[in-house]
Amino acid sequence: MSGAPPPPPSGTGPAGVSPSDILTVLRNVAQAINQAQQAYQQVQGISNSGSLSATTLVKNGPGRACTVIVTTAGAAGKIYDSANTSATSNPIFDVPATTGIYVLNMAVRYGIVYAPGSAQVAVIGYS
Repeated sequence: MSGAPPPPPSGTGPAGVSPSDILTVLRNVAQAINQAQQAYQQVQGISNSGSLSATTLVKNGPGRACTVIVTTAGAAGKIYDSANTSATSNPIFDVPATTGIYVLNMAVRYGIVYAPGSAQVAVIGYS
């Protein structure tokens, strides 16, 4: 006799684990990775507004204002939690007058309205 352990019975994996158990674990891992990826996208922003130089309703309804990329400097602008471009009573972010990438990661209840400052152009990332 050689001292090596006997091979597992046919239809089992390591230490007698069935193929069904292995597939269940793999399915659970794939689901967890998918959920983590979706959460990451929600925080980082799934969509972007394109270049905006006028007051614009970026998103109507609840979501998340993720980033502001100021591409053309100008006067400071604002982002509001609003579903109406004329409703400016709930500011959530003062958009700086200088170019750059600014991370907001702010939940909004009503929507996202961007009101640029004079000559300012920006792109809003949102979910």
